[in-house]
Amino acid sequence: MGDCVGDFKQFPGNDGGGVEAAARFGGVRVCLGHDDACQLFEGGKYVRRNYNEAFYWFGRAAELGNAEAQLQLGGCYHYGLGTTPNYSMAAKYYRLAAGQTNYVAMKCLGFLLMNGYGMETNEDEARSWLLRASKEGGNRRAMYDLGVLYSRKYPDTNAVMEEFKWMKQSAELGDALAADELSHFYYRGWGATETNLANYRYWRFKAAFLGSTEAQEVMGQAYRTGDGVPVDLENSLVWTSKAAAKNQPDALYNLAVRYYEARTNHDSLLLADKLMLQAAQMGHREAQFQIAMSFFRGDVILSSEYGTEWLAKAAENGWPKAEYTLFQLYYNGVPPGKDCLAYPKDKAEAIKWLRRAAEHGYFQAQSMLAVMLIRGLDMDQDKAEAEKLLRNAAQHGFVPAQNDLGYAILSGGLTTTDPTEAAMWCGLAVAHATDPIIARRANVNFANAMRNLTFDQQDQLNQRVHNFQPQATPEMDPKIQGWQKNPAYQPEDGRFGH
Repeated sequence: MGDCVGDFKQFPGNDGGGVEAAARFGGVRVCLGHDDACQLFEGGKYVRRNYNEAFYWFGRAAELGNAEAQLQLGGCYHYGLGTTPNYSMAAKYYRLAAGQTNYVAMKCLGFLLMNGYGMETNEDEARSWLLRASKEGGNRRAMYDLGVLYSRKYPDTNAVMEEFKWMKQSAELGDALAADELSHFYYRGWGATETNLANYRYWRFKAAFLGSTEAQEVMGQAYRTGDGVPVDLENSLVWTSKAAAKNQPDALYNLAVRYYEARTNHDSLLLADKLMLQAAQMGHREAQFQIAMSFFRGDVILSSEYGTEWLAKAAENGWPKAEYTLFQLYYNGVPPGKDCLAYPKDKAEAIKWLRRAAEHGYFQAQSMLAVMLIRGLDMDQDKAEAEKLLRNAAQHGFVPAQNDLGYAILSGGLTTTDPTEAAMWCGLAVAHATDPIIARRANVNFANAMRNLTFDQQDQLNQRVHNFQPQATPEMDPKIQGWQKNPAYQPEDGRFGH
């Protein structure tokens, strides 16, 4: 059938404008209309796909001034189809097509301009092209990109309202990413939008159905926890798997945990490790920590040195659990697992990681660092910093810190000397301790504290314990900043937008 091939599917949209494509059958050039070209290039129905050949013929047609060919040639450069990726060349051909009133090209050019791909960032020019593509061409992805542009002006109220307006129009036309963003508006009540959980759940499902990877991952969570839908583990698996197939880190991690929990056979464990490793490679910091532990346990048939590398990566990426683990390993100079080499004993390195874990809100690290500061152990004594650390962890309900804070007040280790407060913290530790060792220490400390209280102080103590409400622990995103830029991640099904 000849060697004319191509694939419109992967190009940046074909939602407008006719096309006259040059093709070749047995060495004879023919001109194809839009429908014929789609049959040949898009589905590979009559010819095999060949991006190099498609790139050549789009180039020939673009030289003749065909706007649709200029758009598709820009797409070839944009995505590296049949050629090396080159944003500057993509912008050149998008601009040529946009100048011939090709609205898809306007959308694509606006996207490059707003992000500084292949040229200087120019949000004003980007907005101009996107407005034309939106208003004249009705292009839903251009509307979404306009919303993104306005979102950059947060917290300007008018800009947030403009963002909502464009996101809503785009979502109603079926754009997956806009539908996902719109769901967040209704969930958080941004700008003048009021929180509306019914609307949030509607657009969350709509976004997932339309192909938004983030929405699909969230739907997996929703079916797992019963958030607005019945608990349905099979549906949860379906949606999570869809997002994981496009390398969404949370979805990969959650699938890995699911198979870890199964542990019914060796294959389940191998699949879990494979998924956990993928999540780690995509920038999921807890996955990086867990895959390190898996290497140390010997679950993965590779050298434990890989575990050392992943633990270091998780810690360098600011994951507190990994930072605290490095503190323990360096402070004690011990191996991380059986048949693993011991870490060198290095207290300076250990304390560096301990401080980092404490700074990143890891309560166990804050409690440990505070005790070392009170005692002046391997560092200068600093009671004020120690009290600040202990109070933060204790106020968030961390039981060991509550016991340590009560004991430190009771024994004179801090500047605070209130015996009622000391008894309160020890009493809270007694009430909530699950570790037998902590419970035993807390009981002793509480009994000692109670001996120093009058009846009036005991009444005050009971009231303070009754009224205590732990502060909510701030959520920490396990993903590294900028993980979405990983080329393996696909934010939506196919490449409708960019």
